Amino acid sequence: MRLRAERVRRVKAAVLVAGICGFLADVAWAQDSWLGQLEAPAYQLLDDVMAAQGYEPSPFTTDGCSGGLSQLWRQLSRSGNGPPFEHCCIRHDRSYHAAGQARDTVQSYQVRLDADQSLRRCVETQLQDNPLLARTVSKAVYGAVRFAGGPCSGLSWRWGYGYPTCAGQNRDSFGRDAPD
Repeated sequence: MRLRAERVRRVKAAVLVAGICGFLADVAWAQDSWLGQLEAPAYQLLDDVMAAQGYEPSPFTTDGCSGGLSQLWRQLSRSGNGPPFEHCCIRHDRSYHAAGQARDTVQSYQVRLDADQSLRRCVETQLQDNPLLARTVSKAVYGAVRFAGGPCSGLSWRWGYGYPTCAGQNRDSFGRDAPD
């Protein structure tokens, strides 16, 4: 009985997180050009880091679907398998790892946006047998990567995570001077 209650609690928490991320996705969708302008300094910092590395990222690594999504899915599923769209996340990680091989800030922003939109479509396609789940999960994943995947955030799943972080340069996640 205790195990069932724990599983119900986890499912409720996952639904709440998905709802919040879905809301963020709606905001991100409407504000992508605004977000691009806000993040522009971070893209420039990342480009500087990439240039210093000769545009050669570290060897590719992935955690499947970032932010604990793959691990949570494994815990909630009876089979212990990752999400049915995990291959979408891994393809997305390949783009994020190398910052889409972009060589300037405008291109970097656009390639990231394209990668995030491709991830959303892939997740939705993989869950198409359940349209409500497909829309909810794809919007949640999209919202999460748009808001938490920006360059120079210091997060392990950030845009350009195959390069050294640039957050240690007394900058915030948008590349602005951080307060002391």
